[in-house]
Amino acid sequence: MSTVKVIFKNMAVVMTGTMMIMILSILFTILLARHLGTAGYGLYVYATSLVTIFINLTEFGMSQIAIRDVAKEKENANYYLSNIFVIRAVLSLASMAVIFVIVRLLRDSASDRDILYLFASGSFFIMVAAGLRWVFFAYQKLEYEAFLNVTQTSLSLMFVVLLVIFRQSLLMFAFYYMIISMIMLLLTIFLIRRNITKFSAKLNWDFMRKMVASALPLGVVAITTAIYLNMDKLMLSAFRGDTETGIYGAAFRLTAYMRILLITYTTPVLLPALAELSVTSLQTKFMKLLDKSFHFMVAVCLAASLGTVLISKQLIMLFFGEKFINAVIPLSIVVWVLPFIGAHALLSYAMISIGRQDKVMVACLSGMIVNLILNLSLIPSYGSIGAALSMVISDALIATIIIIYASRYLSFKPSIKKVLRIAVAAAIMGITTYYLRAMNIYILIVISSVAYFISLIIMKVITKEEWGLLKKALISSPRESYANLGVEEK
Repeated sequence: MSTVKVIFKNMAVVMTGTMMIMILSILFTILLARHLGTAGYGLYVYATSLVTIFINLTEFGMSQIAIRDVAKEKENANYYLSNIFVIRAVLSLASMAVIFVIVRLLRDSASDRDILYLFASGSFFIMVAAGLRWVFFAYQKLEYEAFLNVTQTSLSLMFVVLLVIFRQSLLMFAFYYMIISMIMLLLTIFLIRRNITKFSAKLNWDFMRKMVASALPLGVVAITTAIYLNMDKLMLSAFRGDTETGIYGAAFRLTAYMRILLITYTTPVLLPALAELSVTSLQTKFMKLLDKSFHFMVAVCLAASLGTVLISKQLIMLFFGEKFINAVIPLSIVVWVLPFIGAHALLSYAMISIGRQDKVMVACLSGMIVNLILNLSLIPSYGSIGAALSMVISDALIATIIIIYASRYLSFKPSIKKVLRIAVAAAIMGITTYYLRAMNIYILIVISSVAYFISLIIMKVITKEEWGLLKKALISSPRESYANLGVEEK
């Protein structure tokens, strides 16, 4: 199969799988949050945040390095799988033990500790499985990764339905989580041994040292990102209790869904093209694509943030219900991370494509440090509102640093004129949304989106040429669409 066909097959698989996961995840969140209430959901948010940090700690960027190396020389897959499997298993056991100690020291309630112990036990299997699943990306067999993700989300939804029907507690769901995690590890091993390679558990100390050294910059980025995305929930629980953690968790979850959608529908298209065009002979096309992609991202994210603020109450009531009404203000604040995330995510990919991941690491480290300081300063007094403000300021800092580096190493500068036009178009959309806010939320979203799109055309943010290319991309074949980006089929 040609490179272009493989890329578009994987794009289709990722997008289809992600849409299924998004739908299932939203149903899961609605059922679980409404069943547990603010305090119960807050404890669930605390548990998943704690586990997520340690999952990224055990990852340490090894998967990205393995994908890169095995994609070049697939005969090394067995060697990499065997060694990384052992490394991740040892690190996962150590992480599980640390989580147990943290829970024992920080949680007074015996029932809370039991719940967190079960989540920690389940995280062991998730961590080990994550140390194997990179091979699907290296072999470009993303249908297996999509299958595992959909299976895990489906099982989670099935068990939360049982939780609601039989009126069970979070303790029972924590047990279900451990069962799901074990199933996912077994499924992962089965798929790899049947379809990729029959690996075994081996460890080469020299390989381990080289792997850790190579993965260090990417590992630091992954760890710092996990800390600043999850530490606020842990601090909220410590300073303000599980109820406020649940309130903030609801606001954060809605923002996370929008973030996932934005990344999913831009990265698979833009990242391969940026990598291909980053060579010297194609610098003009590289910069043109980067410029258009950046302003497109800003336009989409700005509209999403403003629209969410204007209908924040309706969204909270739709997804979480009356018990979570206090999440409206935190949601109206934290959703403003989207334009900054959109900007620094895209430019980070561009920096990585030219080998400057060290600068991305500096930006993420700076954001994490500022986020921790702000959380310690604001959460004790302002609770969920303080956590939301900390998140927005931290992402704004990361975006600023990345833009500075992009101007230095990519000669990229955002168009202030175009950004102002986007802001005017967003204001027109905002006025439309405000005066029609009493309308059905689904119809309101459609009307506001159309108003925004027309405003972008009127303000000449979207040119006639770009509109023509967009229509052509929608109706053309994958080969033609990829060629429009300036990349030849191989």
